[in-house]
Amino acid sequence: MAGIKRDQGAKMGEGLSVGSSVVIVARNSESTIGNCIKSIKRQSYPASEILVVDNGSTDSTAYIAAKNAVRVVREPIPGRGRARNRGLRASKEDFVVYIDSDAFADRDWLKYLLSACANSNFAGVSGNVYAANPSRLIPRLIDIIMRDKSHYATLNIVYRRKVLTKLAGFDERLGNAEDVELAWRILRSGHNIGYEPRSIVYHFHRGSLTEFLRQQYDFGKWSMIARKLTGMPTGRQEILMLVAPLTFFKHLKEIHKHPMLPILLTLSSIAYAGGVSKGLASWRNTR
Repeated sequence: MAGIKRDQGAKMGEGLSVGSSVVIVARNSESTIGNCIKSIKRQSYPASEILVVDNGSTDSTAYIAAKNAVRVVREPIPGRGRARNRGLRASKEDFVVYIDSDAFADRDWLKYLLSACANSNFAGVSGNVYAANPSRLIPRLIDIIMRDKSHYATLNIVYRRKVLTKLAGFDERLGNAEDVELAWRILRSGHNIGYEPRSIVYHFHRGSLTEFLRQQYDFGKWSMIARKLTGMPTGRQEILMLVAPLTFFKHLKEIHKHPMLPILLTLSSIAYAGGVSKGLASWRNTR
């Protein structure tokens, strides 16, 4: 992933003295929000504040968050970018940390993440993602794909507030891929984003094949629109629309990790390519 660098200078929290605002964007997350908050409250290096941005929930998400004695901020209009920006504006510290409401953090998560960012010149640092539900087949396969890989996803990342503010935060026009689009702008502005594999969150991955492929289709659509908005190259994505089924032969090399992995990766490529096609058509219709 271009621009990603693994931090070699983190000091495991030694001498760390920085403030952080942990932002959790939540919508109808009553089954997971409590454990997410509790995991953050149990950190070996505590957050200065924890904010839950309730993005128009119709369940008891906001009530559970308030019961856990964290600050609840309302953003009634649904939208991932809008909700993350609401959390950014409401936060107070120099380091803004994002984690998803359907995830929970390892006890040393924040220590490692903040150390890697504060002890470097990185604009932000992403952490590691493990499956919280690996007993199910699809989440187990997703775990093989995601574990120990650098990423730009806001399910585990910290940014310096001054960088986010300078670049006007997340693009609220995007229904998905808003975190990736922000990272592209950060990199193109001359900053770097680091990766700290010891900073671990456990995420409840999509539990069924249908849910996973729908997610990949949606990401393909919005990442294409994001590329068009930011002037990023789209050639590889457009080629993928034509050859997605043939990626099976490329993915065959992953069969040693799990017999079903090449099939899942191929179906993911096909779903993503379908989303790319939809995103490209949507973009052309708005020109």
